[in-house]
Amino acid sequence: MLSTDVEGLLTSRPGANNGNAREVIPLVTEITRDLRQLGAGPTKQGRGGMATKLEAAEIAMQVGIAVIASGRQANVLSRIFRGEPTGTLFNSATRLRGKKRWIAFATNVRGRFVVNDGAREAVLQGKASLRWRLESWEY
Repeated sequence: MLSTDVEGLLTSRPGANNGNAREVIPLVTEITRDLRQLGAGPTKQGRGGMATKLEAAEIAMQVGIAVIASGRQANVLSRIFRGEPTGTLFNSATRLRGKKRWIAFATNVRGRFVVNDGAREAVLQGKASLRWRLESWEY
């Protein structure tokens, strides 16, 4: 849950004079260029604004769901967990799983994998996989 001072992602940017009332977008299944344009930058009170929350929601959508809602609303978390329409739900039909998710989000992990010549040949030439066990770990 990404808490903010507005009810969720709104249909227009703050201060936009387009003649339409600003309404909460209840569901986002894909972050598009148009949606990014709705994300204003830092406010005087905050640091990242809606633009940063959209970036975080996009990451969360790759592994699960996210909600942007007002932290000023009473019982907002309880309402979200009960499934009440609260804020903007970010839910993608596709998710990263397993190794792809690990690779996408484990950017600070470093390691070294040492194999003998036979194993190297099997992986590089024969397109085989290897079974292995962890005997030691280097930092």
